[in-house]
Amino acid sequence: MKIKVKDLIPNHHRGWGEFQLDRVIVDMLKNSIQETFFWENVIGRVVNGKVEIAYGHHRLQALRELYPNGNKIFNVSVYPLDDEEMFIIMARENETGKNLSITNIDLTVKKAKDFLEDNPKIAKKYGMSRRTGVGREIISRFLSWEMTRVMRSLERQFGEISSDLDRKAVESMPTEAAATDFVYAVKDAKPSKETQRKVAKKILESREKKDTEEGAITGRYRIEEELHKEEHGDSEATQRAKEKADREFKRMQLENYLMTVKDKANSLRRTLTDLLPFQDVLLSPHYQKSEEGQAFVYAMAELFNTFRILMGTDKADLVESFKLLVSKKEAKK
Repeated sequence: MKIKVKDLIPNHHRGWGEFQLDRVIVDMLKNSIQETFFWENVIGRVVNGKVEIAYGHHRLQALRELYPNGNKIFNVSVYPLDDEEMFIIMARENETGKNLSITNIDLTVKKAKDFLEDNPKIAKKYGMSRRTGVGREIISRFLSWEMTRVMRSLERQFGEISSDLDRKAVESMPTEAAATDFVYAVKDAKPSKETQRKVAKKILESREKKDTEEGAITGRYRIEEELHKEEHGDSEATQRAKEKADREFKRMQLENYLMTVKDKANSLRRTLTDLLPFQDVLLSPHYQKSEEGQAFVYAMAELFNTFRILMGTDKADLVESFKLLVSKKEAKK
């Protein structure tokens, strides 16, 4: 369908001026449109004689800037899209954006929540019931977004921490991960909104120092330390906060190590179980004296000995602990 630029309107779910547009992308598209007039891959629907585009809002902005009188004619593919389809297509456009900002994430989640609450028949298609309401699972299914992303967005906007957050500080974070770290740091440190804005500025400035000895301010506990320092100065409280952050970091490291080792131990146990049918061969005089057999026994002995040292117990106690564990498992069977 041929349509004038002035008769192209944004997706009504998105509105105009609410969602952030990437200036770099708009400028790139202006060059592309001038060179190739590439527009036909954008789709929309006819509304009161105009075309409401489902996606392509950076292109629309580029067109409006290139042709301010709005009389330039382009060809747009139109389909009988309903409100649900228009919303889902808009969400896909937001998600595939090169750098999806916190502002756009939170706006998309909030608008999805409002849309589903206003349209319970549609919400029921995604699993809503009177008991569940429109929560993170329903919104996640509707948007086809990861539940973690939706959950964190809802927490920023409607959770207990939401009233304590400085929205501008959170939205200024360079990445979604940095915003998440910032929110959790604020939750623990409980700083003023002024402090949050100052530390947010520091975080952005520190990105330019990421390859220096000082380095960038990254990670939940480093941000928490900066919040304490800004709020209380180099006081004893700040030192305690730093020590707490260090302990938490070591605890998280330990938990990651333990999970990794547990998975590897389970994998080793399964491999050893696979060897059981070959037990008679493994215990034969030939393999007991072979280089491969001796290397295997030595490696397992070293593994067992390292574990014994780690657990701080002698061999006899460890063997008894194993026997007790095995007997408990057998009793459960």
